[in-house]
Amino acid sequence: MAYSIDSLEVADNPIVLFRGIVGSRAYGTQNANSDTDVLGIFVVPSAEYAH
Repeated sequence: MAYSIDSLEVADNPIVLFRGIVGSRAYGTQNANSDTDVLGIFVVPSAEYAH
């Protein structure tokens, strides 16, 4: 299953442990065409480990 940061940050199940901006935006070298790179550490539901 694929997860997005937004789907992991739900109020009743806060499983995002860390979230940060990396890449050009973190270094202040972005331009108008730059995307936003997000790094995160999260915990998936225990049922996902059974696969």
